[in-house]
Amino acid sequence: AVALSVRDALVARGVEPRVKWPNDLLLGERKLSGVLAELVLDGGQPAVVVGVGVNLSAAPEGAACVADAGVQLSADELLDDTIAHLEPRRVLLHSAAGRVELRRQYGEALDTIGRQVRVERDHDVITGVAVGVDETGRLMVDSGDAVVSVAVGDVVHLRAQES
Repeated sequence: AVALSVRDALVARGVEPRVKWPNDLLLGERKLSGVLAELVLDGGQPAVVVGVGVNLSAAPEGAACVADAGVQLSADELLDDTIAHLEPRRVLLHSAAGRVELRRQYGEALDTIGRQVRVERDHDVITGVAVGVDETGRLMVDSGDAVVSVAVGDVVHLRAQES
């Protein structure tokens, strides 16, 4: 929900990022933004703490920034726009039908599907085609031998010569 909302906020300002599983935004093939989320128990109630990093005017080597797209955007403007896009999605989280709709939106925005990928996990590396995302958000990768569900790992989009 947060990655989609940041993406929509940027699109509304003229930047066209793509979503890379699970929650990065890319400008071209370079990372523009990352979202980290952590589940915490607050007095017994589950809550999610979310951190968002967006390169607005500068970026580390190899990464992208909003200014690369010719757009000047302040952190406050991006925050306000993101919250405006997040509120309707937050409501979706409260019902089964809403979560199905949110998964649909995510699936449509996800640039990873249909791509050759390499998934680097602590204990192995999987190479194959990303074929979908299951109901829990795991990336489904067809390795040629089997479809593997990936919950955690660094995903690299491969170019034809790398696969």
